[in-house]
Amino acid sequence: MRPPLCDVCDADVDPADSRSLVSCVRAADDPGLGDLPGHPAHQLWLCKAHRDEGAALGVSRTAMQVVVALREHPEPDADGRDDSGMTLHDAVALLRGALDRLASEHGVGDVERERTEAREWTPMDHVEPPWCPYVDRRRVRVVHDGVELELDEEYAHWNDDELARASATLRLQSPSGGFSFSVHTPGPSDEPPELEVIVTGHAPPWLLNAFGAPQPR
Repeated sequence: MRPPLCDVCDADVDPADSRSLVSCVRAADDPGLGDLPGHPAHQLWLCKAHRDEGAALGVSRTAMQVVVALREHPEPDADGRDDSGMTLHDAVALLRGALDRLASEHGVGDVERERTEAREWTPMDHVEPPWCPYVDRRRVRVVHDGVELELDEEYAHWNDDELARASATLRLQSPSGGFSFSVHTPGPSDEPPELEVIVTGHAPPWLLNAFGAPQPR
């Protein structure tokens, strides 16, 4: 197994933290970073500064492609992250990439996707649109040959500058089974919001590992 050093910047990595070992797309014609005993070529050691963006990229890219992409960008800013080091932006980006990977794995990658967006106003205290709170909803959905795959995003705002809460849910139903994977943030506070992850059904290990989430029993 390769030494626990970040494959992007050579920083020390905590091998006891499962989130530091990131799985990427396995491609037959991609050598990755070289197979060593106990360390497949499609897995990367990534430090805290790179593991979340790397996990998001890894759902649709090979190990070498992830390393190249991360080296082309400055280290992510840690401000606004929860205790796991992941922001809502990171989580949604990861789930969008996961949708693409799942669509390809289940043979619906080339099927046209239904996309909807809507804003629902919430008048209160005699305040009417466009000055009252509102909820933005976005959905991407693909249905074909027994496979139903969708990503729902919901953002509740007090106003344009203040997010009250947010959630994103990735769902899959197929002849081989299904799952629901959701991330939520609570209401605003003076501290960076913590992400809550809720999983039902049998989610793929690479998605669970990206969030450091256990497989439901």
